[in-house]
Amino acid sequence: MPAQQKLLRKYAGENGIAIVEEYIDVETAKAAGRTGFNDMVEFFEKQAKIKDDDRRCNTILVEKTDRLYRNLKDYVTLDELGVIIHFVKENFVLSPDSHTSELFMHGIKVLMARQYVDNLSEEVKKGMLEKAEQGIWPSKAPLGYLNVEGPNKK
Repeated sequence: MPAQQKLLRKYAGENGIAIVEEYIDVETAKAAGRTGFNDMVEFFEKQAKIKDDDRRCNTILVEKTDRLYRNLKDYVTLDELGVIIHFVKENFVLSPDSHTSELFMHGIKVLMARQYVDNLSEEVKKGMLEKAEQGIWPSKAPLGYLNVEGPNKK
């Protein structure tokens, strides 16, 4: 079982939270439109229509800020849903009733997550460009080609 799922399941058990659904994304961090994220948003939109508060699910468990919000659109989407979010590793719970100072600090963490993703993309591009300038293919050879070393070990 992946480490994040194990952590969140343990947290849920320790805090008496029943896990109703699990959503996992493996898509790139920068692009909006993650499959699991979209499915989760659809689930919470349906939950918001349930009249009985005892039957409605309105809580998200996530490891930390940068695992939930991969871009600013994700942040706005969840904010509009009014869900309660437990950031387990950060020991923080965000809810519609959170104090303005908590919302402010959370907003800063969201922007920091965005900066991390942007910087990572920039560093990858820089590394690939450097390899290309040195005459090195920036990754494994495409399907149908061989990975070989040239006379200068490149």
